[in-house]
Amino acid sequence: MKKVIPIREAAAAAAPLWATANQAERLAELTAKTNDPAKDLPLRRDVRFLGMLLGKVLVEQEGERLFKIVEQLRRLFIQYREQPGHQGLSEAHKIISALTVDDAYRVTKAFAIYFELTNLAETNHRKRRRRAAKLHAEQPALEGSFRGTFRRMRAAGIDAGQALEVLRKIKVVPVFLSCSNAAASPAASNFSTTSPSPPPPPRTTSSKSSLKLPLSGKPTKFA
Repeated sequence: MKKVIPIREAAAAAAPLWATANQAERLAELTAKTNDPAKDLPLRRDVRFLGMLLGKVLVEQEGERLFKIVEQLRRLFIQYREQPGHQGLSEAHKIISALTVDDAYRVTKAFAIYFELTNLAETNHRKRRRRAAKLHAEQPALEGSFRGTFRRMRAAGIDAGQALEVLRKIKVVPVFLSCSNAAASPAASNFSTTSPSPPPPPRTTSSKSSLKLPLSGKPTKFA
């Protein structure tokens, strides 16, 4: 009988990704300058953890076979990105071409959820860095923050009058977004609002083929 790994146990097993004996080092990562590679380390840990958790959910609910397909495609795409001349893209094309419609749907949905989790991790990381910067005012202001922008303006010799003159020329246009995640993206305006996404078209596949992923507090169908 296959052992089912509960979500909480899967999360606990991955806890060492965050464990550290040097909290000051972790704080230094959060307050690192924009051009310091260390600033991305907490985000990388989060993405690794969420990817491991998603993999365990896939194994638990759809079995090793689907997980191995997703993992094989993921590695091929990474190899192709890092080495453009690599045969990874053609190999991935062969794997995808051999999938049934149901399997192709599940694989696509698995990648879609992975990208959604990655976007959420990036949003959380930006907020985390802003909080860390506020707690340590002695640290240099982060580029792109209000404080950092004001410091750059002062260094460039822009006074308050010039700044106000530029602000008067700015045109703010509200944007209605159908994607809830887009509202949290850096490119989205603070004045943007979101509209509810339209319901998906009805599917004719059997309810047996739906994968339920309890990633948001309550089970949601993988359909």
